[in-house]
Amino acid sequence: MSMTQKSFETKLGTIRYWIEDAGHNSNTDKSDIINGLIESFLENEV
Repeated sequence: MSMTQKSFETKLGTIRYWIEDAGHNSNTDKSDIINGLIESFLENEV
C-alpha cells in the first residue's frame, strides 16, 4: 500500500481491500470474499 493510499484511508476514515486475482467485476470474480467483507461491515458498522 502506498503512502497516498494510507493517507486517503486515514483522512476519510475508510478501509480499502484489494482482492487478489479479481478483475473489474470483483463481486462476481470473488463473490465469497466480497460477501464476507459486506457481512463483516454490516455486523460491525451498521
